[in-house]
Amino acid sequence: MARNRGTSSQGKRTCRKGMRSPYTLSAFQQSVVDDQIKQTLLEMDLAMSKISRSTTDTKVLKRPCDYVKHYTGLRYLFAMIGDWQSSLSLLPNPPDEFCPAMNVASLVLFVDWKSLARGTLMTTESSGVSKTMKTFFGDDLVSVGAWHNPGNITQFASAITAAHLSIGHGQETYKEPCDQCISV
Repeated sequence: MARNRGTSSQGKRTCRKGMRSPYTLSAFQQSVVDDQIKQTLLEMDLAMSKISRSTTDTKVLKRPCDYVKHYTGLRYLFAMIGDWQSSLSLLPNPPDEFCPAMNVASLVLFVDWKSLARGTLMTTESSGVSKTMKTFFGDDLVSVGAWHNPGNITQFASAITAAHLSIGHGQETYKEPCDQCISV
């Protein structure tokens, strides 16, 4: 009899605790990421909040782990592609003021990274020329192909909304940072 991970004895899905995430950085990579985030905070003249907060504070969730799996994957991908500004909103204590929203291009990349067949080389196109994407650490970026259920995209969108609400971004339409925001 196959073991059905992620379900309780009553057949309801449960959060898996204690499992190692497939999206784990090496100690060296984590050290580099920490340094890059500190540098980004300095460049943007931002400070991390003194109070830790949850990216799901704005919603009462029956299963917070449903969003956490998306945040874990995003943290990993943002580190791999060097999107330090998007990483700020997923910190346990993101900046209180002027915390940038996640980059739309990075969010679209995340969807492709999760939904394309496992091992697909991620590419960018510029002037009709396709180029293999490299990670911040110099390796080819390949998809993980972990999404087989179309419902993941809906849950992902809800998780992004919750994360943005938790850093003070309302339901307004996404806008690129203006000169005033950049100068802050």
